[in-house]
Amino acid sequence: MVTARRIVFALALGLGGCVVEHDVLLDLAAGPGGPPAGFYCRAPSAMGGAPYLLEQTAPLAPPCTSTCAEGVCRAAAFVFDFVETDGIPSCRAGSIASYCDASRCEVVVRRCFDVDVCVTSDVGRTVEVADEAIRRASEGVILEEAPDGPVMIRMVGVAQRCEDVEREGLQARAIFGCAYSCPAQLDSVEGTVLLDLDAFDDECGQSALACALFLTGQDPVTSR
Repeated sequence: MVTARRIVFALALGLGGCVVEHDVLLDLAAGPGGPPAGFYCRAPSAMGGAPYLLEQTAPLAPPCTSTCAEGVCRAAAFVFDFVETDGIPSCRAGSIASYCDASRCEVVVRRCFDVDVCVTSDVGRTVEVADEAIRRASEGVILEEAPDGPVMIRMVGVAQRCEDVEREGLQARAIFGCAYSCPAQLDSVEGTVLLDLDAFDDECGQSALACALFLTGQDPVTSR
C-alpha cells in the first residue's frame, strides 16, 4: 500500500495461500532550497528571475471554494504514475531515458487525486499545504496493490482536475511540479521510497517538465 507524504502502498503477497501485507512509504526528497524537490522549480527561462512553475500555472487553475487563511484557493490535481520498466536501470534521468528508448517502459497504473491548494507567495508553504491536501484526498493510501514487476513511481502536480487529466492527458502549460523514484521491485522494498528530481538549485523547470511529460504519449491506464 502506498500512502501520502508519506504515501503508502499495501502489497498483497501470496505466500502458501496466505496474504501478507507489505507497506511501502513514499516521501518527497528535500530540494537544495528546502522545499520538496521537483515542486519548487522556476519556469524555463534564458534569463534569470523566471517565476516558479507553481506561480506561473496558478492563474490557469479553476478557482475553488476552500477557505484560505492566506493566498487564493486554486483547484489542482496530483497524479501518481507507476511505470513498469522490465528491469532496474540507474535512477539518473538520462540513464532512465536511454534505457526506456531501448527497452519496454509502460505506465501500468495511474492514480489521480483532486486537491484544493491555497497558493501564496511562499512556494514552500504552498507545497506543504498541498501535501496535506493529498493525504486528505487519498485517505493516506495511494495504491492498494502494487504492480508485479519493477516500477518507477512518478508524482506530477498539475493545474487541472482529474477528470480533465483523464480526458485530455497532462497539459504541459499546467504542470507545476514533478518528482520520481528509482526503479525498484516494490515487494522487496523495506521502509521509504524517495521521490526526487535531479536539480542543484531552483532553476529546474525544464527538468520538471521533462519528468512530467516522459511517456505521456501512451494513453496510460487510469483508475479514476
